[in-house]
Amino acid sequence: MVASQAPGDRERAAKAGVTLVPLPFAPKDAVLEGGHAEVAIDALRKRNISFDPARTVWLGHDRITGKAAIASAKKEGGRSAVIHHMSYAAYESYAENSGIANRKEREQREIFQQCDLALAVGPLLRDALHDIFGGARPVAMLVPGLAEIPVREGPRTFTVFLSGRLSPSFSTGGADRPAGRMKWTPRPTGLHYKWAR
Repeated sequence: MVASQAPGDRERAAKAGVTLVPLPFAPKDAVLEGGHAEVAIDALRKRNISFDPARTVWLGHDRITGKAAIASAKKEGGRSAVIHHMSYAAYESYAENSGIANRKEREQREIFQQCDLALAVGPLLRDALHDIFGGARPVAMLVPGLAEIPVREGPRTFTVFLSGRLSPSFSTGGADRPAGRMKWTPRPTGLHYKWAR
């Protein structure tokens, strides 16, 4: 299930052996809840896609689709697996504020307490999820593949690398935020964009 799909997505996915089924409506928010699971299951049934509980894993992406995966597993059987992809405790208080970070961390904790399988991207997130569980549950680490990139000499001028989701509110968030002290210069220079002070 996907919230939406761009032209050509279905064909590219099919070449990889994946069937994309978009929700019949665009969600109001990026976070999918349990109610979205009902709609998703109905859309899958309309395409004659059935579920064998012994072989079905409902996969969710952290707090973005984790609730929908858990609700789908509870309704249709099978197991729910959620991928820990963001340590809100380590990051969000810098990106937004401590109140938002605390709310997202609490929500994340509730999701991971309910899922059947806990997965984390890389060793830092594995350790963060281990801490969320207090060591009481196993956490499987996913190691993302990296493309072979030829090594080249580093730049001789100051360069900044930012990673993660940079929303407009974050990148222009004011002088109290690191990205707020920089201005976005929308001119590509190879594989990245330049930031200007």
